[in-house]
Amino acid sequence: MLRSLLAEFGVIIPQGTGAAVKYAKGVLEGEKPALPQIAIDVVRQLSHQLVAMHLRFRWYEMRMRLHSQLDKRVMLLRTIPGVSPVTASAIVATVGDAKQFKNGRQFAAWLGLTPLNLSSGGKKRLGRITKMGDR
Repeated sequence: MLRSLLAEFGVIIPQGTGAAVKYAKGVLEGEKPALPQIAIDVVRQLSHQLVAMHLRFRWYEMRMRLHSQLDKRVMLLRTIPGVSPVTASAIVATVGDAKQFKNGRQFAAWLGLTPLNLSSGGKKRLGRITKMGDR
């Protein structure tokens, strides 16, 4: 919202959260953009909200990292390349006890990562595996 409002006045902020938060912090520290007064008031309010939200997300991220260091199941999942603390915690919270699955293939099927069934006339033919998973 901050980026779109400023774009209406010709002030371009690069895409990405970091650039918007940096601009918002600058506004809160006293930088005055060349805008009408009412727009400056709105930009200040949006900057307060953005910085507060950013701090809240950082707090949740730190809590998630702390939790991922304390839970053995999450630590084990994090050894898989590409699995972050958030993903590992979500898997542990969703699955619970992984012993309910005999193997990784059953777990993948439970997630919805199963091959497309193209069988017909008694012939079993399995297609590609979509990455959409369980909605």
